[in-house]
Amino acid sequence: MTADDHSDNLIFLTNRVGRQLARLAMERITFDKFEAQGPHIGLLADLSAQSPQRQQDLAITTVKDKATITRAVQQMENAGLITRVPDTIDRRQKMISITKQGRKFWQHAQEEMQTVLEKATESIDPEKLAICNEVLFSIYEAQREVTLYAKQSTHE
Repeated sequence: MTADDHSDNLIFLTNRVGRQLARLAMERITFDKFEAQGPHIGLLADLSAQSPQRQQDLAITTVKDKATITRAVQQMENAGLITRVPDTIDRRQKMISITKQGRKFWQHAQEEMQTVLEKATESIDPEKLAICNEVLFSIYEAQREVTLYAKQSTHE
């Protein structure tokens, strides 16, 4: 093992692989047609899974600060990808929902990301790839729970 060998550093590897795959996917995704931007994809992913969501919760799950989320939500609302309405329980909060146009863009982005992933992993044993995905998802879920708990604890 050399100083440049990062094969045992999970943080380095996930960051580097994620950035490489994201760059390749961004080259394929047609943003102009939808008036969308790269940072909107993570928000649309969360909203496609569960809509509506509170703007504050989106900031937590996407690991973005409040100002970044506010700016992205405004851009996405202007592009017709989402709608934003006051929460019926706490009117200070905003509820964000994905629109039909937002779903169309998310579907397009998913297809392009899947194409990139298939090409990047075509030489990898499918069983190993499934295990990798399972482990990464477990880490994601565990970290998400820690983050949500920490955010809730600071607001009590």
